Amino acid sequence: MERIKPQAGGFTTDPQHGHETSDVNIRAILAFGAFLVFSAIVIHVLLWGMYRWLDVQAEKRNPEPNPMMVQKAAAEGAVPTMTAETEQKTMQRLKATFPEPRLQVDDTRDMNIMREEQNKQLEQYQWMNKETGKVRVPIDRAMELVLEHGLPVVPAGVTPAPVGQAMGTVQPVVKK
Repeated sequence: MERIKPQAGGFTTDPQHGHETSDVNIRAILAFGAFLVFSAIVIHVLLWGMYRWLDVQAEKRNPEPNPMMVQKAAAEGAVPTMTAETEQKTMQRLKATFPEPRLQVDDTRDMNIMREEQNKQLEQYQWMNKETGKVRVPIDRAMELVLEHGLPVVPAGVTPAPVGQAMGTVQPVVKK
C-alpha cells in the first residue's frame, strides 16, 4: 500500500504557532464597523432634520384659518379638538355639502344590506306571488327537489322562458 502524501505543495504553516497570522487585520475590521455605526447615526440625524424642515415648510404653505370660523369658535368658547363626528353630524354635513341626489353615503352599510337580502333569498321561504301560489324556496331545498324529481323536460325547438315570465308565453323557435 502506498503512503498518503500531504497535498500542501510544499507550503506548510509555522509549526511553532500552528496558524497563519497575516490573513486577517482585526484593527481594519473594527475600524470599518465603527465607521458603519457612525455613518448610520449621522444619516439618521440628517434625515430627522430634513423631515423636520419639510414639516415646517408644509405648515408655511397651509392657508390661514377662516377668520369667521375662528371668531365663531372664540364666541362659543369652544376649543378646537380632534374628535370623531357622530353619524347624525356626518349626515348633516353631507346633506349641506352635496346636492341631491347623493348616490352612496355609506357603501359598507349598503353592501352589508345587499348581502343580507341575498342571503335571505337563498335561505328562506318567501312568497313571490300569493295569488298564483309562487313561492321562493331555499336553495338547499331546491337542490333536494331537483334530485328527487329531476329537471323539467323541454321539447326540442322550444326556447325556455326567461326568468320571471310564465311558461305559457314561450313561442317555439322557427328556423327559416
